[in-house]
Amino acid sequence: MGVTVITGRGRAVAVADGTAAEITAAPEAVSRTLQGLSVRQVHGQSSDQSTVSALQVAGVIRARDAQRTAIVPRERLGDRLTVLVSGTVYTPMMPSVVGGLLRDGSWSAVDVVVTESARHFVVPKVFEYLGATTWRSSFRSPRNAHVRAPHIYLGAARMILAMPASANIIARLASGEGSDLASLVVLAAEGPVVVVPAMNGRMWAHPAVRRNVSILRDLGYYIVEPGEGLEVERRGEPTREYGGIGVTYRDLAGALAWILADHALTRPQEPVKDE
Repeated sequence: MGVTVITGRGRAVAVADGTAAEITAAPEAVSRTLQGLSVRQVHGQSSDQSTVSALQVAGVIRARDAQRTAIVPRERLGDRLTVLVSGTVYTPMMPSVVGGLLRDGSWSAVDVVVTESARHFVVPKVFEYLGATTWRSSFRSPRNAHVRAPHIYLGAARMILAMPASANIIARLASGEGSDLASLVVLAAEGPVVVVPAMNGRMWAHPAVRRNVSILRDLGYYIVEPGEGLEVERRGEPTREYGGIGVTYRDLAGALAWILADHALTRPQEPVKDE
């Protein structure tokens, strides 16, 4: 059973097997605890079991009979999902993820923004073969001539999913830049913004990256905490380390369903106007 830990909007939950487990500690403390799992994972322990046990030992997961709530499955999560794909070693897996989201009917349409760095890892045309619409520029193009302002159109989706999110795009989002289509979409977002970091473990541990991720949490974005990944720089067989994508495809729909429900409950209410 996989465990997906989501932090943001002042809270943290562990999503697994169709349920959401409330976590008592502050999001930053949970994130630091998870980062400490890397030693266990490198020594070959089960990543799922070490995640649960470490959080329990640290006292950040409540008693199971008091904190687990079922995620009500829905046939469709929303009409449109916008996926922001940046360049990491995990980018080549994204066609399978997007294709799966379209096949299982979670979303009626998926738009994929392929950043310049992502195009070093994947050909945008692959997403189109799977039924998604791809975007590369913040300006109108003959391919998407019906859309006058791509960032506004894409930002109006039910959800914005930045997956995988490199250190570069995390820094741009934290600074509020509008330097490319991906960052502009987030600035124009109407629904929840979900960031799924993926990078080398040392990069994830860098104070600048930790600061930027903390800023994203403060802005109300949801962070899917990293999980077990691979160090590909070392010669020979890749070694396991912390910093990979922290959600499996099997658990992705449940995690996104929880985020949509939480966002609907916690977003600020518009003031009532006097007649």
